[in-house]
Amino acid sequence: MHGTCVAPCVSGKISETMKVEHPFQPGKHKKVAFITDSIDTPSFTQRILSGIAEYMQKRRGFVLQQIPFAEIANDTLNDRFDGIISNLSAKHTRSLLDMLGEPKMPIVDTGAEIEDPLLIRVDVDIVREGTMAAEWFLRRGFRNFAYCGFHGTTTYPCDEILENAFASTVEKAGCQCLVFNMPPVTNEDKQYLHFVELAVEEWTATLPQRTAVFCIQDRRAAILAQTCLTLGRAVPDDIAITRTSKDRGMPPCAYWRTPSRIP
Repeated sequence: MHGTCVAPCVSGKISETMKVEHPFQPGKHKKVAFITDSIDTPSFTQRILSGIAEYMQKRRGFVLQQIPFAEIANDTLNDRFDGIISNLSAKHTRSLLDMLGEPKMPIVDTGAEIEDPLLIRVDVDIVREGTMAAEWFLRRGFRNFAYCGFHGTTTYPCDEILENAFASTVEKAGCQCLVFNMPPVTNEDKQYLHFVELAVEEWTATLPQRTAVFCIQDRRAAILAQTCLTLGRAVPDDIAITRTSKDRGMPPCAYWRTPSRIP
């Protein structure tokens, strides 16, 4: 008898699947649910999903199913699955734990939003992430550096940790790191976005040639890359930009796999 290991593609959509046939004993394969906030997952979650799928395909004997949170309200997860991997907001993680009551299976949390004895947390090593970005640029001969983060650190506390790790690494190499806190970019008001564009243009114009810029977020990297092109500054020959994740259709930027740790 043959079974099917079903793993969502990088798009993260259940309908787009790749199937790997392999033999297993009836009733011996493990069913794992990957629960996300929605079916349209961001690039970071897509990469987690593709990594899990790759691992399961190599070891075989698993069936992986992505389930958006909205579809588990009346789902008997305890009876249907042997394990859960979640990538959820803190609110949805709490709701999931309430639904499960006393879980009969292990729950691995990749969102790392809350601490709970029922969760096996997998967190991102933020310090290593910032250090890797700086080292990557230094190995390629860059001597001018900049960090593009959030407007302040209260919205995303990891921003300050990432900035310090990146800046301290380049400073140890005898270089300086310019810092620009880009205003929030969630507001879709055209007048406000024009204000953001002007602020980014003003900052970008001050960057020396061959500056390596580390952006905390894809959208900020996209805005910066577009601004460089508008000002006639080539990416990545003049301004090299790297970011913490990779979305399809983004401008030409470097990227790397996010290192993780189990706390």
